[in-house]
Amino acid sequence: VRPPSGPADLDGAMVPRTRQAAHPGTGLAVFADGQGCLQFFNAVEDCEAGVLQVVPQVHGLSHLHRTGGQGGGLYSPEVRLFAFGGNGQHLATVDEFGYHANLKFWAQRPASRKAEAADAA
Repeated sequence: VRPPSGPADLDGAMVPRTRQAAHPGTGLAVFADGQGCLQFFNAVEDCEAGVLQVVPQVHGLSHLHRTGGQGGGLYSPEVRLFAFGGNGQHLATVDEFGYHANLKFWAQRPASRKAEAADAA
C-alpha cells in the first residue's frame, strides 16, 4: 500500500490524499470520484458495484461561499482521505468542501439472514 499523495498546499507542504484503495473484505477497487463520493468497482465483472455519497449534494454554503464572491470559483466537495478497517466492515473518511472539513466514521450494516439465504440459493 502506497502512502497518500496529493498536490502541495499554499505553504508548499504536501496535502495527503487517498485516490484509490482495495476494499479488504471484497477486493473491490474503491475510488474517490472528486464529487464527494466513493465509487466501488468490480474489476472482474467490469462494472460499478456501488457508490457511497460521503458529501451531501445539497450543501449548506451560501452563494457567496460557493462562488468565492466573484461569480466563480465553485467549491467542489471532495473525499480527501479514506481508510478501511481490517475486514472492511468499518470506514473512516475525511471530506472537504471549501474551507470545511469533516471526519466521518462508517460501519457496514450486518446482512439480514433473509438476504444471506437468498444469496446462498
